[in-house]
Amino acid sequence: MSQRERNILNTQPSLVRSLPVNCRVALAWPASDDDVAAILQHCTGLKRLYVVKQPGDPRPPSSLLGNPCIRFVTIADERAVREVLPPLFEKDNLAFVEGRVGVGIDERRRQAAPEFCRRLESCVLDFTRDMVASAAFRCTHGWHVLENMVLNLDRIRRESTLESLFDRASGRPVVIVGAGPSLDKNIGVLASFMDRVTIVACDAAWPMLMRAGVTADLVVTLDDGDLVWRFFAPIPAELQANTGLVGILSSNWHVMRTYRGPIFFGRYDKPMDRQIEKALNRSVPLVDGGQCVGHAAFELARLMGADPIVMVGFDLAYSDNRFYSKSMEVPIFEALEPPPENMVSVEGIDGKPVRTEISFLMYLREFERRIARCGRQVWDATEGGARKAGTRIVDLKTALTESLGAATAAKPRVTELAAKTGADAGRPQLDRWRKSAEELTLKIREALCDGLLMEREPAPYPFLSPHEELLDLVSSVINPCLMAELFWAWDDWVTDRQGIVQ
Repeated sequence: MSQRERNILNTQPSLVRSLPVNCRVALAWPASDDDVAAILQHCTGLKRLYVVKQPGDPRPPSSLLGNPCIRFVTIADERAVREVLPPLFEKDNLAFVEGRVGVGIDERRRQAAPEFCRRLESCVLDFTRDMVASAAFRCTHGWHVLENMVLNLDRIRRESTLESLFDRASGRPVVIVGAGPSLDKNIGVLASFMDRVTIVACDAAWPMLMRAGVTADLVVTLDDGDLVWRFFAPIPAELQANTGLVGILSSNWHVMRTYRGPIFFGRYDKPMDRQIEKALNRSVPLVDGGQCVGHAAFELARLMGADPIVMVGFDLAYSDNRFYSKSMEVPIFEALEPPPENMVSVEGIDGKPVRTEISFLMYLREFERRIARCGRQVWDATEGGARKAGTRIVDLKTALTESLGAATAAKPRVTELAAKTGADAGRPQLDRWRKSAEELTLKIREALCDGLLMEREPAPYPFLSPHEELLDLVSSVINPCLMAELFWAWDDWVTDRQGIVQ
């Protein structure tokens, strides 16, 4: 930046100076409409500017209202921030994936409403973090996830969906089992109750339950990686045959294709999942799998109508130097000591601090969010680890004795839950996708040969519209940062061409 540019910048309002020059999207709470114009002049590459207004603020001038880059957002108070902003951000999510985001707040606004400003900044930061994390995941796992889906197609079309499990444990306790170190304390208690209570195990906990003589009714697996196979390798075929497996479309294909028992599939609300559902010509229910398999097990218990949901083995903290049960044959990340800066302390179930890692802290907060909104009793019978806000802390024997005392109906059997769809149901439309890809490739080659890019049309690719399904599918697996860069370059080009035509 030249000295002249620095001098110009120093004359700008403080909220303008706080915004990166190269930001792609920004949120501002300015003191006046002149500040909005100054932001647009300062951030020349801005594609979306959210301008916060409050009820009673004057109407912006028509010159700003007509600017397609600006979106005025009325927010009454700090309680409404997270209700209003995330749905708007979701519509512009491509603007967030590069992390080129800024927040500009007038200093007088900040002094007058510090909590409101803090929530604005926090909301932008959280959404940006989620989008960047999703972009990083897609960069490394996108094609791998698609591979799982394609290789799972045959099993998906023949098996049951999560809908078969909805409300099947209504008003009854469901025990969800994680693989934390406290599982060693009370795993034996489950054996004496397993014929009367529904047990949902995370995949890592299943081998430990088996060795303790505990039969799980359902096992949940989300992982798309091959390492998850180590949890299924010890399980004999006859035990698999009598245990339902709950997964998503992109769960590890080797586990799904070789599993001997019934499978119940769900899906995420992502473009690729929607295309697979459409190709199958059948409904696959959404599942909020959260950040880990434990969250998915909790969601499954909720969908089954469990009351209470009893948590076991979810320490989310270390016991000595372990965050897994001693009986785990192949410990997770045993050789990987987390860096000191990732270690934090949280309140334990006895009120004393326990040591945990930042990823477990994120899982803990997500559990607490789900507990607060699920509308069911949640009893934490882990008997160790981190305290989870909103739960009743109780030992496992007491939890099962009390909850089963009020239950009269027999627990659902897995063999009664599975509803096979039949081998001819919903044949995948892979041939249609293949034909679409061939047609699209040919059209692109013709466009390049004809010099279509040199045309003065604002949108020179009308032949893309018949292939929206294919493009939607492909966009789910490519590097979203590159996609955003291409999209915004294209947007600039179209804008320039329109300017020429006009």
